Amino acid sequence: MKNIITSLGLFALVSLPAGAQVAPSTTTENAAVELPAVVISATRTERLINETPGTVVSVPLNVDPVTDFSSVVRQQPLADVPFLAFGTDSFVPYQRGGNLSYNLRGVEGNRVLIQVDGIRAPDEFTLGGSEPTGRDYLETELLERVEILQGSASALYGTDALGGVVSFTTKSPETFLQGQSVATDYKIAHASVNDGLTHTLTAAASQGTLSGLVSYTRRDASETENNGTVAPNPADLESDAYLAKLVWKPTAAHRLAFTAEYLDRSFDVDIDSSEGSFGFLGTIDRVYTESLTERFRVGLDYRFAPTEPTALLDDLTASVYLQDSVARDINQQVRVAPSSRIRDTETAFNNDTFGASLNASKRFEVGDAAHRLTYGAEFSETATDKTFERVQQTTVTSFTDAPRMADTDTTRAGFYVQDEIEWTFAGEKKLVLIPGLRVDRFELEPDNSPAYLASSAGEIAPDFSDTAWAPKLAVLGSLTPSLNAYAQYNHGYRYPSAEELTATFTNAAFGYKTVPNPDLQPETSDSFEIGLKGNLGAAVKIQAAVFYNTYDDFIDQFLFTGIFDPNFPAGIFQTRNVSEAEITGTDIAVTLIGSEVSPALANWTAITAFGWSEGESRDAGAAWTPLASIAPWQTHTSLNYVAGTSRWGASLEFEYVASKDAADSPSSTTFLTPSYTVWNVTSWWQVRENVSLQVGLYNLTDEKYWRYNAVRGVNASSTSQLERRTAPGFNAAASLRFRF
Repeated sequence: MKNIITSLGLFALVSLPAGAQVAPSTTTENAAVELPAVVISATRTERLINETPGTVVSVPLNVDPVTDFSSVVRQQPLADVPFLAFGTDSFVPYQRGGNLSYNLRGVEGNRVLIQVDGIRAPDEFTLGGSEPTGRDYLETELLERVEILQGSASALYGTDALGGVVSFTTKSPETFLQGQSVATDYKIAHASVNDGLTHTLTAAASQGTLSGLVSYTRRDASETENNGTVAPNPADLESDAYLAKLVWKPTAAHRLAFTAEYLDRSFDVDIDSSEGSFGFLGTIDRVYTESLTERFRVGLDYRFAPTEPTALLDDLTASVYLQDSVARDINQQVRVAPSSRIRDTETAFNNDTFGASLNASKRFEVGDAAHRLTYGAEFSETATDKTFERVQQTTVTSFTDAPRMADTDTTRAGFYVQDEIEWTFAGEKKLVLIPGLRVDRFELEPDNSPAYLASSAGEIAPDFSDTAWAPKLAVLGSLTPSLNAYAQYNHGYRYPSAEELTATFTNAAFGYKTVPNPDLQPETSDSFEIGLKGNLGAAVKIQAAVFYNTYDDFIDQFLFTGIFDPNFPAGIFQTRNVSEAEITGTDIAVTLIGSEVSPALANWTAITAFGWSEGESRDAGAAWTPLASIAPWQTHTSLNYVAGTSRWGASLEFEYVASKDAADSPSSTTFLTPSYTVWNVTSWWQVRENVSLQVGLYNLTDEKYWRYNAVRGVNASSTSQLERRTAPGFNAAASLRFRF
């Protein structure tokens, strides 16, 4: 309750006289309710969202309640972030927790492309779930928007885009300045759910042909509260994030931007849940882990938009960048039985990337058809390694150096082309045909170092190279001047990651090992989608889709090979192509505009989003089983009010999530999440022209519930683990922003 009072106490800071009225476009809650008119990620070109085939949404990130990697998709029913609690009830005390990757329509992990300013986020690393490292390498306060494209997008983005694309854009001086020559913004935010305090300071200026921006965010927090009978593991979070941009526009046709970004985050956890007696394995007295996450990147971006189009292009963008990232976990474990010993373990997942890209477009006409040809190329080289070092102190000191995969260099090179062909009838209705094709070359070269060969018991890590083609075809037509129907097909693919191709682990004491697979093949998909976008009359906006996706050669980690070796009686395991899968579903979003229904409802809007999907997979010749990555169906509704002065507004949110049925679970022993209903209230107030306040009250009824992707795979009998992973009860958050 003290933390909630602290959050609400920010109200007292804004007892200032009212200032000038503010246009609705500057109010934070309006920005969160209305989708931007233009999106880019679906076609790599600017298109009106209602004239873009596929399911894509744009979310502004400079407003509440978007506060972290997970809350980005809070209001998207078929988008989620699997979360792993720090520390488990298992005998793996050095397991990292936190956000993993985005789950879009039941497809997740490295099958979803995550990018910041067009630069790929590092891969997810799991080692079969024993040493997971997620993809949360960003600070949302440094960003201004995100686009979420659901469904295969390999024809434009290549490998990793099998399930969709999440594209973040960092703040820019032009957007931040809003026509001013100098601007400064300070935001302070508090969240009761983890006693979190966040400070963000942003400043920008322009002079002549130059403009620049700097932004800094500091976060401090403790463990996230739950609503169960077992407390979460005590934790402390500290994070510093920096962004700097310098833009030079010598003429209207040229823009050159330099960007530097750095994230430094530490999360210290006392893993009480891994302390105690583990039978014949011994007794652990204390476990402590420090999880460190760092990402640094610099980039140079150039845009050429000639006032008089050339023969080959109307505009061109080019970029070159360097990105270094590391997720490091330092663990200390004190054992008291059967003998006293101290284990210090350090693991690190390193990704260093150099890359470049080029994209251009050209408009032209052929007969009655208007064409926009888009083409480009991308190249990147990534050096990846996963280290594991342990020092154990007993009567003697021993040292273990057992890398979890081979040090690997990965090279990607791709070229894509797309044509948006548009016909207009009667000056209003349109027919749009969008064919596209991408070809990718992928090479993966591991280093069979002595340390790796010792870790793999002599098994050699194979190299890999392949060329893939990904076609797409979309068609969109006007049913009315304001309502469009579309259909599209996308062929997708994903190459094996360095981990999947080379990961290894030998545990002679327990009689098992994992070995690399030289015959691993890429995953492929064929995705089909039909939908509606636009207005059903003046009062109703709709975005609806039905999709069906098939997947072949799914890569499953560490399956039993069937090979018997007397030195490893517990089994030999290997990553293999064994599965085919199918996912089908629908998502619908409807907006009701009150002013078009009645003058009495002029200040009201209502938004309802619904998502349902089901999926199953099977090994060759085996029976179909449900996919574990499919969450229960859910709906999210918000009733929104904006005062006539556009000075304040509020939203009442209602979220219902269905239960997980036994028929949809791949295992009869895992916990089946019950259905739940959560009510939230969020509000904003433009106190004066340069001061704004946002407040959120969440889980108003203090509902005890579990989010499916936070407990997925947990055994139903693991009571303490389930109680620890309950979602937070009633909590509050508030933020105060000053702009000068």
